[in-house]
Amino acid sequence: MEQKKENQAGEMVQAEAVVYRQLNTDGVLYRQLDADEIDRALFAHFIRHQNVTLCHRRVNGAWVIREDPFTDDWTEEDYRILVDCLKNRAMGCVEAQEYNQEHVEKEPYDCQLEYRL
Repeated sequence: MEQKKENQAGEMVQAEAVVYRQLNTDGVLYRQLDADEIDRALFAHFIRHQNVTLCHRRVNGAWVIREDPFTDDWTEEDYRILVDCLKNRAMGCVEAQEYNQEHVEKEPYDCQLEYRL
C-alpha cells in the first residue's frame, strides 16, 4: 500500500506504508523491517560483549543456577548467523500470555515469547 507523505524539503512524495507504533513511556519508535534491511550494518553499533558468572544448567533432569563463568563476545561469524536467522526463523512466536516473574525480575527488558503448539 502506498501513501503520500511529506519529505524534509516539504515536498509530497510516494512512500510505502509501514506500520509504526510509538511507546509513550520511552519515546522509542518501532517499525517492521523488510528482509533486505536486515544485514550486518543493522548491528554496526551493537557490541555483544558480556561477562557471565551465573548460568542456568540442567543437572540430573532439573534446572539449577550455578557458577559457570565465561565471556560472551560475538565474532563476525556470529553476526552472520544472526542475520541469516533473522531473515529465515519466522516461527510464528507471539508475546507470552503469562510472563515468568522470576525472569522479569532478573531481565526486566526482555520480551518473553511463546510458540503455540
